[in-house]
Amino acid sequence: YGFTLDAAASADNALCKIFYTSKINGLAQQPRNQVIWINPPFKKIKDWLSWAVQRSKDNKTVVLLLPASLETHWFKDYAARGDIFLLRPRLPYIHPDPKKRAKKAGPPGASILVVFHSKGLKPISDKIEITFKQIPDDVMAAIRKSIKE
Repeated sequence: YGFTLDAAASADNALCKIFYTSKINGLAQQPRNQVIWINPPFKKIKDWLSWAVQRSKDNKTVVLLLPASLETHWFKDYAARGDIFLLRPRLPYIHPDPKKRAKKAGPPGASILVVFHSKGLKPISDKIEITFKQIPDDVMAAIRKSIKE
C-alpha cells in the first residue's frame, strides 16, 4: 500500500517517518492525502475504526490490523464497511513493556486487515464478505514490524 502515516505507533514500532504516538493522540488528528496504517490499542478499537471511517474520505487508503472479532458491534458497524482480509497464520504479539511480555503472547484468535479506500465505504449490511487471498509482501513486512516480531 505504500504507507505514509502510522497513526497509532510508538517510536520503537513506527512504520513511517510520519507517525502519531499516544502523546500526540492520533484520534484528535485530521490528516489528508495519506496512506494510513493503524495497529490500534485493543481497548480503543471502536474509536479507531470510527476515526478510520471518517479519515478514509480525505485520504488515499486506511488499513487497520484488528482481532477477527466478527461478533462485535464495532465489526458490524465499522469494519464490515471496508475490505476485510483474514490473516493466516495467527500473528504473534510482543508487548512493548518487557515486564508484561509472555514467552508466547498473542491475540486470543485470528487477525484481520480492514482496508478503507477513498473511493467510498460499503453500506452497513447483515451480509459481510471476507476475502481469503495472499497479503502482499510489503504489507506483511509492515505487520511484522508493527508487532515487533
